[in-house]
Amino acid sequence: MAYLSHVGYECAPINECILETTAGLFDLFTNKYVLKDNIRNSINDLLILSTAIDKKLPLFTKDNLLNRFAAEVHEAPIKMIGGNIQIDFSGHGPIEKKNNYESKGYINRGWSYSIKKGNI
Repeated sequence: MAYLSHVGYECAPINECILETTAGLFDLFTNKYVLKDNIRNSINDLLILSTAIDKKLPLFTKDNLLNRFAAEVHEAPIKMIGGNIQIDFSGHGPIEKKNNYESKGYINRGWSYSIKKGNI
């Protein structure tokens, strides 16, 4: 942790907005794609994506599926930088929630639905 701090990285705490965005993204993702064998990896990817969106930061990744998914749900500039793909959320507002994010507009219904289905 000291090394990360020394080179200029800082930890971004997860907040309610990040969790709500992750829940919506999880719902969208599972409707279209198959989760990784270890569901924790998929959730971590979506938490990282949600954090980049919330903090309006660029996301650097080599994960092709995450790149495609991010491009589908959020229009942000994408470019190649040294073998990595950068998706820049700095100039965009929060992700626009679509009606299928949540059930009947209830907050966090995506999580409870996934838990009931046994996905989490």
